[in-house]
Amino acid sequence: MKTIPIPQRQTLADHLYNELSERLQSTYWLSNDAFEQTVCKKAHKDYLLNKGRYLSISPQLNPKLFALCHQVQRALHCSTPIDYLLRENPSINAFAICMPQGKDPSLIKLNSGAIEHLTDDELKWLIGHEISHIINHDTVLDRLYDACFEWKKNTLPLSIKNGVHYHDLLRELEADRYGLLACGSEEIALRTICKIQSGGRIEQFDLDAFLQMNHELVLYFLQERKGLGDTHPIYPIRVEALHIFAHSKSKADLLKQMKPILTILEYFTIHS
Repeated sequence: MKTIPIPQRQTLADHLYNELSERLQSTYWLSNDAFEQTVCKKAHKDYLLNKGRYLSISPQLNPKLFALCHQVQRALHCSTPIDYLLRENPSINAFAICMPQGKDPSLIKLNSGAIEHLTDDELKWLIGHEISHIINHDTVLDRLYDACFEWKKNTLPLSIKNGVHYHDLLRELEADRYGLLACGSEEIALRTICKIQSGGRIEQFDLDAFLQMNHELVLYFLQERKGLGDTHPIYPIRVEALHIFAHSKSKADLLKQMKPILTILEYFTIHS
């Protein structure tokens, strides 16, 4: 499980990053150094804005939560500097911002709703999911795409827009896998997703019943080929992919079981 990534994701990300970089630089006749400085300057402003809005999770104010965040980071062998922030928001959610290599750490913002409704083990899944986006530099591609779309408006080729959309969906499945590695349990991972779906309002969790109910939904969406998610795949697809990750015995086994899901996501990004 630890050595099997989502196929296509990283290759696609590298291709999109290179193409978007070329378009930004050719539009403004920027040198590589000037281009990097422009991106880093904007990222630094975003960093300071977030640090000014939200409370930093520190050993002085939140020692238990601070230790938990860094425990997950060590478990995923992530040496990238990360600042963890706590924001007042009742939804069970978190967000990651990957900073360019330089003076600012990357950021992970945890909603107060997640702290309130999730156990420590469930928080490990959520934090691990967000750390994946930093390890894989996912939001760096977001920043480039947003800048390119803003400056070039609707002149970006449809192939780039579809490619970014497909990458968005793949990276969330990959991030869910990192969350599974962080918490070490399929049941914990899926219980966390169930709480996110319901706002924490579940009385008990029956893993087998949840998987059966979910699988029936997945079959429907695979057949209908619609409504499969915007930046994130819909939850039934995510649950099915996590179940496959948890039980795949080899890379070949994983690819075989994931093929229907990847095929339908790719189809959806082209036809949505």
